[in-house]
Order: sequence, then C-alpha cells, then structure tokens
Amino acid sequence: MGSYERCVAKCLSYSNVLIFSTSTDLKGRHNPKGWYEARVNHEAITARVAQLFRTQRPDCLVLSTEGCLVCDKCTYPDKPCTYPDKLYPSVESYGIVVMDIVSKTGLKYTHGKESLTCFSFILF
Repeated sequence: MGSYERCVAKCLSYSNVLIFSTSTDLKGRHNPKGWYEARVNHEAITARVAQLFRTQRPDCLVLSTEGCLVCDKCTYPDKPCTYPDKLYPSVESYGIVVMDIVSKTGLKYTHGKESLTCFSFILF
C-alpha cells in the first residue's frame, strides 16, 4: 500500500468512483457472528463486482472494509501478499472518510439500530 500520502495521491489520480454498499440486519446489536457473516457476504459481493469491473478497467483501485479475509494467516510483512488481486484495502486506509462521502452523496450509512452497512469503492 505505502504511506498515507502515497495512498491519497493514488486515489486522487483517478477521476471516477463507483460506490456500493450492503446492509444486513444483524438480529441483535451485539452479534459478532452476524457482523462477521455480513462482512464475508459484503467481501464476496465486492469480489464479484471487482472481477466484472476489471474486465473493462484493469487498472481500477478496489477498496472495501477493514482487513483482508482471504488467508487464514497473512504472509505480510514477512513476504509479499499471496493473493494481491484478491486484496481489497480498506477505504479508510487510503485516507477516505466513508461517513463524509456518504453524507455528501445522500447514501444511507445507517439502516436501523441492529444493522450493519458496509461500503466498497472502485476508483477508475
């Protein structure tokens, strides 16, 4: 990824962004299993959208939720990422404040007290 400055500069090198989200009813506010399942579902959707998008825009930057879910044990920083094409860094790690963007676009960040909304950005 690189430094914060490098990440911000990379984002600014793109002129367009596709923002999409998923919202999941967690069936209880303190439901770690529900949070995890919602994130896994969102990342699977992100992977499908990224795959389709990259057929037309192979140089796009895909950003998603916190942390990677691909490997059981991460090889970084000891070795390079095993699956860099499946790694979607978090939106926030690139200097983007999701709540600010969402409020400016009119998208919903909250869909109820017991819901989780995840966002992904594809910059192109």
